[in-house]
Amino acid sequence: MTGLPDVDSVNPPWGSYLAEEFLLQEWDFESTESPDQQRKRLVKAFIGAGPRRPGSNEKHDNLIKYVDMYNAVDGQHRLLNDADLYNFGTEWQQVFDFMPELLEPQEESDWTLKAQRHTEAVEKLKDFAIGGIDRAPAGLRQNFTRLQASEMEHYIAWALQSAVHETCVMTWIVLEDEEALETGMVAILFLDAVGRVVRKQRVDADEAESMGGFWMDGSWNEFGWWDDAELGEDYKDGGTCERLLLKTRGDS
Repeated sequence: MTGLPDVDSVNPPWGSYLAEEFLLQEWDFESTESPDQQRKRLVKAFIGAGPRRPGSNEKHDNLIKYVDMYNAVDGQHRLLNDADLYNFGTEWQQVFDFMPELLEPQEESDWTLKAQRHTEAVEKLKDFAIGGIDRAPAGLRQNFTRLQASEMEHYIAWALQSAVHETCVMTWIVLEDEEALETGMVAILFLDAVGRVVRKQRVDADEAESMGGFWMDGSWNEFGWWDDAELGEDYKDGGTCERLLLKTRGDS
């Protein structure tokens, strides 16, 4: 940018401070002013505007300041933080147009195993829907024996549905969106084989790295992050996945 320092010669990088971010946003390449005149005018405008809220760059830096990105994302450097390429706003699913491999299972056997577990989980849910508590798995009935019948039915239905949801999850991602920048809480998204959100949960950014360990040891579904998570739109009643069928390789 004419009239501004060479970005490679500045540390911290040019644009890190609010005043510099303001200059970058407001700089007019077609201005008839000299670079020095335009810079002075914009600096005065920045100062005259009074206290300013942190810009998106500063918010992002603050958000991930204490996050171990290797654990929070993965060891393949798939931190998609280039706004020119990956700033999709609310249409974050567009990232799969660039990187469909994000939805691939780590092992080919994962497809077969997930499909098998999904079929079993759906059959248990169907049996319960048809026959009620008497057709529920014995282990679940024992877990809720101290509850009234109506409460027992509610929790058994929840547990069986949750088991089906678990078998639909093929991967997970951490999403930094506008809400994350404002609240400091990123979104953990549990995704199915075609990128639909099964469940989603907001967590403090510095807690997100724990998810990597939970996923690797298979305990990701044993914590409140999963149990208390909100259902994705497609998995709510009336959504496109109401029947909870896992889309596997080869399906149309």
